[in-house]
Amino acid sequence: MSFGMRNVAVGVVSLMCLVGLPAASLSADTVPERWISLFPAGAEPVLRDASVPVWSREEDAVVAGPSEAQLDVLRAQGVEPLFSVRDHGEGIHVLSHDRSFNPPVLAGVPRFQIDDQTMLYLIPAGVEMSLPWVKLRALAHGVPRIALPPVRVHPADKVARPAPAAPNKLVRQIVDATRQDEWFQDVRDLSGDSDVTIPGYCDGCRIRTRASNYMFPLNNTGDPPGNPFASEYLEDKAAGWGFTGPNAVRESYTSAESGCGFGQGSQTWQNLVFTLPAQVDFAQNQQVIFLVHYDSISGSPTDDANNSPGADDAMSGGAALLEAMRTFKGYAWRYPVKFLFVSGEEVGLCGSTAYTRMHPPDSMWRVINMDQTAYDGNKDGLMNLYNWSPTDCPSCVAFGDAFVQANSTYGNIIDPAKIVRNTRLMCQTDHCPFWQIGVTAIDLNEDLTNDDVCPCFDQRQRPGCRDTVTQIDPFNGTTLMFDQDYSWPTEKAGIALIAQTAEPLYACPASGAKLRAATVKQRVQLNWPAVPKVTHYVVERADGGCDGTFAGIASTTRGSYTDTAVTPGSTYGYRVRTCPFQVSNCVERSVRP
Repeated sequence: MSFGMRNVAVGVVSLMCLVGLPAASLSADTVPERWISLFPAGAEPVLRDASVPVWSREEDAVVAGPSEAQLDVLRAQGVEPLFSVRDHGEGIHVLSHDRSFNPPVLAGVPRFQIDDQTMLYLIPAGVEMSLPWVKLRALAHGVPRIALPPVRVHPADKVARPAPAAPNKLVRQIVDATRQDEWFQDVRDLSGDSDVTIPGYCDGCRIRTRASNYMFPLNNTGDPPGNPFASEYLEDKAAGWGFTGPNAVRESYTSAESGCGFGQGSQTWQNLVFTLPAQVDFAQNQQVIFLVHYDSISGSPTDDANNSPGADDAMSGGAALLEAMRTFKGYAWRYPVKFLFVSGEEVGLCGSTAYTRMHPPDSMWRVINMDQTAYDGNKDGLMNLYNWSPTDCPSCVAFGDAFVQANSTYGNIIDPAKIVRNTRLMCQTDHCPFWQIGVTAIDLNEDLTNDDVCPCFDQRQRPGCRDTVTQIDPFNGTTLMFDQDYSWPTEKAGIALIAQTAEPLYACPASGAKLRAATVKQRVQLNWPAVPKVTHYVVERADGGCDGTFAGIASTTRGSYTDTAVTPGSTYGYRVRTCPFQVSNCVERSVRP
């Protein structure tokens, strides 16, 4: 989670002119006579009718890019911008802050107050600026010049709100199979507390940094070396559970997608996306997303190289994704699960913003963001659930209700009285970009509401005060800062909600289907004997034969399927999937011309 401010006093911003380093949006992206404008949030339908690109949604306003002609049309309709300047390729940044923080005035930098907790800044092109990051008080995020689609209610949410889901015995099996020791070992591995071996990268090394600018491209430096191999560690571990090929993807992004010119500059960074395919929604139209940022940051650029452990922030929450991947792989699912590890959070929600601009929001159904969950300084056991408000996001509040229900259904994992539901628009971690594109999301955190936050994370770190699993709490010299017994129930409850939402159908059988196929009158008839306990089969097809790329074409509850969508003269490969990573033999058939 990004709150801090590196080597800068509160309210002070340093400004540096850097040769060749662009602001958040490149001047090449500018359009003649285009403006950067703020409009009231309620004006978005009118802007869309006028074909004005909407780039970001804040709580009370939208950031848009109208042309001068479009501004004239809007004004003729009585629609005036709240603020408007010509677009010269400035970096567009929105500072979200609490009421106790006074946003600074920056010489030569236009700004506009959106509301009493949000300020717009326009950073001149070609200038890098250290924007204010004050712990729990303020965070700036970039606005990429990418037009957002209209907010639409997901088709699954257009029906009446369903009754609370009944207990699912398979979810209970999964929750019971999770292990605190496995989760904690992953935290240790990824925060430099234990030796790891990553084939092709290191043997018995320690991952001492996960700073984005050392992970992408790999820059293993420092004494001792930083070994910034978190991405490679995650890929290696995921591959051992079956997440390979199209189900294990690195997605590259630049500041054009993230809006993070001041933090990312000209570098290309990456997110990791691991997909658990579904047996019913094989087309992935109703995705359940388990989200964390896996980058870290320290108290200085020097320490970023090899002393940026990030145990609480955010491997405490992030290792829950690995534990879910380990336990979910042995079940078939109604809906697909995306395990999304984003980078660049620490410098402005870069990876999550890029992801929301690179993928259609219509397919994103539910998102849980896991951030720092391991510090409980006053030992009151309070955990925070951010689900926004009934007015601004009723589906988010309903998903918060589902979390509370899943927590109780599967054993009061967290004492229900300890769940603090916060309804403010908290934009200091990665669920916020999903809120801004209209996707239902919630966030789980240690008790930020009552300011009970890790004293040694992000830029607060210094000698003797590091975000590790072995750090003694500086406020209490007898206890560890990282409280795994406080953190683990939050991870377990988050896993329970993801499982309940994605809906396991059956445990994977020992072996898959045995496929037969025949070509009959320009159609391919597929048959296979029933597999015990399997209720849903996904038929997959590859153009050109078994060496091609497979994609699902149907979900069926029967032991047969007829493919009529074939082209005469073509050859196809077919297989049947019975579980996420369990497929039948492949059969090739050619359709006569």
